[in-house]
Amino acid sequence: MLGAGALGTATLGSNAAAWALAAQTRAVKIPPAYLADFDNDGKVSRRDERTLSAAVGSRRGFGLVPAEGYDSRADFFARLRVGEAELDSIRALRQLDEPIGQQPVTVAWHYGWYGSKNRPTATAGYLGGPYRSSDPAVEGEFNRLKNEFGINVDALSWINRRVSPRNVRAYKKGYLKAPLLGTRHTCLLYESSINLGEDGGAQLSFLPEATRNALIIDFDEMAHFLTRARDRSPARIFEIGGRPVIFLYASHTWGHPDRMPEELRIIDDVLAVARDRFANIYGAPPYLVGEEMILSDDDEFGIDRASRSRNFDGLFVYHHVTTPDRKYGDFLDAEYARGSQGLLRRTLNALELRTNRFTGAPLRVFPSLAAGFAKKGSPRLWVSRQGYRDFLREMDQYCRKTGFGGTSDGGLDLFPIYTIGSWNEEAEGHALFPAKFNRSLKSLRYGGFDLALGLKETFGWNTYANKRIDLGF
Repeated sequence: MLGAGALGTATLGSNAAAWALAAQTRAVKIPPAYLADFDNDGKVSRRDERTLSAAVGSRRGFGLVPAEGYDSRADFFARLRVGEAELDSIRALRQLDEPIGQQPVTVAWHYGWYGSKNRPTATAGYLGGPYRSSDPAVEGEFNRLKNEFGINVDALSWINRRVSPRNVRAYKKGYLKAPLLGTRHTCLLYESSINLGEDGGAQLSFLPEATRNALIIDFDEMAHFLTRARDRSPARIFEIGGRPVIFLYASHTWGHPDRMPEELRIIDDVLAVARDRFANIYGAPPYLVGEEMILSDDDEFGIDRASRSRNFDGLFVYHHVTTPDRKYGDFLDAEYARGSQGLLRRTLNALELRTNRFTGAPLRVFPSLAAGFAKKGSPRLWVSRQGYRDFLREMDQYCRKTGFGGTSDGGLDLFPIYTIGSWNEEAEGHALFPAKFNRSLKSLRYGGFDLALGLKETFGWNTYANKRIDLGF
């Protein structure tokens, strides 16, 4: 039996029928219906109950490989075991006949630059220790774990071979040849600050011809990479409206403020050429998501953002903001979420009448649900499993009410697609796995699975591993 303080994903608060049913079933926690739709047929059925019943008594353990007989689908409360309380909950949910609802799409950054097993302990690893990105066995373990914990899409950190020959080569040897690749959806995170030759915090000038040519060449190479992945591997490319998704890291640094009018025209011209070149190779233009969201309370959606954004189909922020004045607190939780929600609302308001200049479609926002922050020289945003879970719930509920998945009061037809930080890189303190590499984690209590469990507890296992993500908008 689950009591009022037990781990779970309760939605009883505003549902009188649920309260009445809970009283009859010894205060059973009722999860969102999609968490219990194990076979993904759009309803909580007797078949789902049979799946859970067969798993009762199984436990995961803290190993890379779960204990024998453990069914990750049935552990929809993310308790590392499946018990009778879960069975009571799914029976109660079947009686309520709740609508399933839409499981969001979750996108995690995935890095391929680990080339040595003798790395310092401060760099990311996995529960077996340090690893090479070119090792398909390790990448296969990652695929299975991401499916178990509800991560749908891998955004591969992409660096051109002229800058780092190792990066793309590692993906070809490791990620694209790994077991379970056919269960994954793949897109790219374009590392513009690395590929275009500037330090990550500097403004990037597009006046030099070398910068413009580099961007066009990079779009060519990304198109070839995604085409090969699509045609020569089991990977499923993450597409929106039939177009492969590319997140453009640090696009907000494109153009010097004192030369902005001229540079913004150049950026328009260069992206038009790069977009066409990509389409000629892949067969469709890329779905570009620029990093242009409002970052803090004193930030504005200025002329530069407005101009660059019209080249993009959507906007994101690499991770949520931390403010030096601690206005939103120093712990990632429901209180901190409210500050992030305000920044999202300001971004949505700024985009109310803005459209993509190539398609005429409204710009879409991809909220960040990253786990903590620990960049050197910046305030640390601490996190725990419970705090992360509370943050995820608050953000998810807000985004759905605001219009992510429906139509907002600003007229934007949106869909719940969240970025959730890094899967396997800890330098900025939002790594999901293993949790011990996340420098923003206050204490380790779940053997490396702390933050992954918080994610699963909110969004469930990865139902998209068994079907294509079909986003036709």
